Amino acid sequence: MNKTLAKVNGIIGIVESVLFCFSLFLFWVVIIFEFNSSYVSDELSTTSMLSLLLIGSVTFLMKVSLIILGIIGLNKYSKSEMSQVPHILFIVAGGIGFIPIIGTLTASVTSFIGGILYLTNLKKVN
Repeated sequence: MNKTLAKVNGIIGIVESVLFCFSLFLFWVVIIFEFNSSYVSDELSTTSMLSLLLIGSVTFLMKVSLIILGIIGLNKYSKSEMSQVPHILFIVAGGIGFIPIIGTLTASVTSFIGGILYLTNLKKVN
């Protein structure tokens, strides 16, 4: 039962790292498509605005979830033999992810490493 949170955190960390990179890619695709479109206007089209809003909202929720999962893991496994590094990496990844572009890439790498560390520390969890 105690391993469930560690498994979930590990899987979420790995999946969110891929989604961070994918969301950054989608962001740039929407921006490049908008600026290269034949319809030139001073405003972004409605579809592009909605796409950017959706991408930004999902990415924001992923960053907040990393912080929350890191805090919950830190609280739950504080007295365990499990290393504290994965929890700290999740909190740092969520916090640093709010910096545009470079922060998102750094958060992707950090959450991937944190997810791997959660999964490798499973045998240390009581």
